[in-house]
Amino acid sequence: MNTLGGYGFDASASMPDAWCAEFAAWVWGAAGSQQAGYAGGSAESGTPAASRGAPAAPVSTAGLDGWAGSFLSYGDAHGTFHATGPRVGDAVVSAFSEQVARASATGTLTATHDLTHVGIVVAVSATTVTVVNGDWGDGRGGPRLVRMSAFPLSGSAAGTWAPDLGQFIAGYIDPVAR
Repeated sequence: MNTLGGYGFDASASMPDAWCAEFAAWVWGAAGSQQAGYAGGSAESGTPAASRGAPAAPVSTAGLDGWAGSFLSYGDAHGTFHATGPRVGDAVVSAFSEQVARASATGTLTATHDLTHVGIVVAVSATTVTVVNGDWGDGRGGPRLVRMSAFPLSGSAAGTWAPDLGQFIAGYIDPVAR
């Protein structure tokens, strides 16, 4: 959808749009579900299941839309939301408010539009969670790009501050195969 080669999405669309959720849904749909592939290898290793010989299954992205909160709704509907234990392939949702992030984790969030960002976990090591983010600025007011960020595994539970994201972790959602 981005006609400007990976940057400046707002200027390339007919209607400026926050596109992190669209990017995350595209990644799920394009990459296939790694959930079934956790057998036969360690998900904590950060190695995608497909590279461990397990086939990737197409992911159901039904119900996802342009809002980060649609991922929380998806996780609730499919029973795949978890507040701790990020895994490769998970969507990670976050919020500017600690209160919103904690409400998400406890199932008491009433307005999913209060979730402000979603990215995809691409690696989990013994110390770090690495996320790819669509519609992510350069921290200096520059263009919104696809960028990597990382935060400490020790601070990855819902309700904790993720410094490189500049937001509070609200939780993780596993994809569901079609």
